[in-house]
Amino acid sequence: ASDVYKRQVGISGASGMPYALRLLEALKELGSYEIHTVISDNAEGIMLHELGRSAGEVLEGTIRWDNADLSAPLASGTWRFRSLAVVPCSASTLSKIAYGMSDNLITRLGAIALKEGRRFAIVPRESPLSPPVLEAMHRLSIWGARIVMPAPPFYLHPRTIDDMVDYVTGKVLEALGMEHALYSPWTGFERVSTGGSSRYEGGGAETDDVVPKGGKDRGGEE
Repeated sequence: ASDVYKRQVGISGASGMPYALRLLEALKELGSYEIHTVISDNAEGIMLHELGRSAGEVLEGTIRWDNADLSAPLASGTWRFRSLAVVPCSASTLSKIAYGMSDNLITRLGAIALKEGRRFAIVPRESPLSPPVLEAMHRLSIWGARIVMPAPPFYLHPRTIDDMVDYVTGKVLEALGMEHALYSPWTGFERVSTGGSSRYEGGGAETDDVVPKGGKDRGGEE
């Protein structure tokens, strides 16, 4: 396959497996991408705990590589690919990539994405963030990686956990340069006047004079 159609996903040992699952689903839905996946041993256990599904089930339909195999084609800068997403990304994996420690295939892929200038998205799962991790995130950001925080978009009025997962997944796809329809963009505020006063119709709570024009639900309908 052309490098344009090769998408790589690393899954490290951190909470947040629904993000990994949804990203893989979205990549399969969006087109004929050759999806290469690498999952750590710890991530496999967390995946089973959070999703109730094995890595074999979740990664079905992808080309899976052993995280310990540093002789894999992916471990070379001559391997041609379009993008890399590490979802979720543990603080340990993030820090290793930031400081050039390629001790497994996931961290090696991160090193290659940086040195080859590929699109690179990281979804960190750590809270609160320590100074070393914040420094590592800053280093990765200035070198071209996109740090996509799994922050809920309450202003879009998500109604379910799936809505919030879709939002973060959409942000990852955007960081990878891919179009999607997982959430509707914010369209601004709209004044709504009733009997000389203005109120907020979105969730029943009143505000001074504004109401969102879109984002009540996943479809953004009013």
